[in-house]
Amino acid sequence: MARFVSKSRSRVRVLCVAVGVASVAAGIIAGCGIDIVGTFDPGTDSSLDTKPALPPGNEGSIVTDAGVDADADADAKLACADSLCVTQGGRCEDGGNDCLIECDDAGTNCKSTITCPPGVGCRVVCAFDDTCAQKVDCTLATSCDITCSGKHTCHGIACAGTSCKVACTGVDSCEIGLIDCKATDSCTIGCTADAGMKNCMDAVTCTSAKCNVNCNADGCSGGVTATTTGDASIVCGADACDKGLTCYAKGACRLACKSGSCATKMCCDAGTCLVEGGTNCPP
Repeated sequence: MARFVSKSRSRVRVLCVAVGVASVAAGIIAGCGIDIVGTFDPGTDSSLDTKPALPPGNEGSIVTDAGVDADADADAKLACADSLCVTQGGRCEDGGNDCLIECDDAGTNCKSTITCPPGVGCRVVCAFDDTCAQKVDCTLATSCDITCSGKHTCHGIACAGTSCKVACTGVDSCEIGLIDCKATDSCTIGCTADAGMKNCMDAVTCTSAKCNVNCNADGCSGGVTATTTGDASIVCGADACDKGLTCYAKGACRLACKSGSCATKMCCDAGTCLVEGGTNCPP
């Protein structure tokens, strides 16, 4: 028996030719194939529109067969406006999706530990000398982008999320404290100050699916260690990476030492090891 679904947006046109009076209305309905239960089975007729009707006020939403709003996951994400961005001295940018904490003058509150809010992307810019004088903690954010371009900025950095970028470009930046990246997808760390012998003095560690570390002259004197399920690259300039380079990788690992003591302290244990400027001493 044909059945008509009241929730469906299908329009059923029934053409009946009947002669009679109101007393035979029930017979006419039955003869036209309509069940008074109020349901209709469109069968295999592709000409019928069988998309489910949207509840009032939800015309802009996408409703799946299970009745779940496809935008629910996006709506559930913590918006920057609802995070701790402002209380941490930052402001929301990129359409309100990311938190920017900017230390670009002496009057900003960037003398104590900087903690990125959870659930949003976080960008920290330490452009003024001697700002970010304590640790930068970006372990709860969804992604991290940390720039230490001022002199003597950033004393210890910890980051996680899906990806993390750390740029210590100021003279003697990141001179005190570990640089520890545990981002799931990728870590990109650069200790690339043009001058100064105290650029990234303590150890640099990377635990991620992909690690990329670049240390300019005299940088990364505390050594660099990469542990990755993918590929890794550690490149050290003249007299950089005094305490050596160590890489554990399931994929390929490139270790490069331009000059200095790191030439005899490159240790690679990976699917493929490429050692430049010295010899490999497996860890």
